[in-house]
Amino acid sequence: MSKKFPYIIIFVILVLVFAGYWFFSPDKSKKPYFGEKDNAGQTSLSTQNQETGPTLYTHPEFGFNITLPAGFGVGNFPEGEDGEMVLVQSNLSNEFYKSYSMQIYIRPFAEEGVITLRKIQSDIPNIKMQNPQDVLAGGEPAATFIDGERNTREIWFSYSGNLYQITSIPEFDNVTGSIMESWKW
Repeated sequence: MSKKFPYIIIFVILVLVFAGYWFFSPDKSKKPYFGEKDNAGQTSLSTQNQETGPTLYTHPEFGFNITLPAGFGVGNFPEGEDGEMVLVQSNLSNEFYKSYSMQIYIRPFAEEGVITLRKIQSDIPNIKMQNPQDVLAGGEPAATFIDGERNTREIWFSYSGNLYQITSIPEFDNVTGSIMESWKW
């Protein structure tokens, strides 16, 4: 295991905390508009009308696709020099679902092997995992758990030289599970 891995994890956690605050803040006017390419070159897809049904999103670089529920949109944001965050967000007016978001953080990952719960605990000894499970994500072995400090659902796996870290909140496990079950390469 690389000595840089714990520092990268700390950086990812800080980015997720910042992004989580930004997207879960009560002031919804701070949320980005998902619909066009902005001046910084960030690509995003328009949200679908709530009546049109599910939408298939295909990532232009990493090649995975996921099925989004009606009324959900996707935005892609660069993270550092070689990472990217894909944000799936609800645009529904329903009180429960309007605060849903799922972050997919993608970065190069040079280590060989499968991401396991044991590997995560070895690399981040102080992590507080609740309800840890080995699962499949996009047909690949993955580790999922609830981060006991941040109360977030985490799903981590590697594929084709990249690390995928998916974060949402446990109250939305049904939505996140549905999206993750649709993941295809």
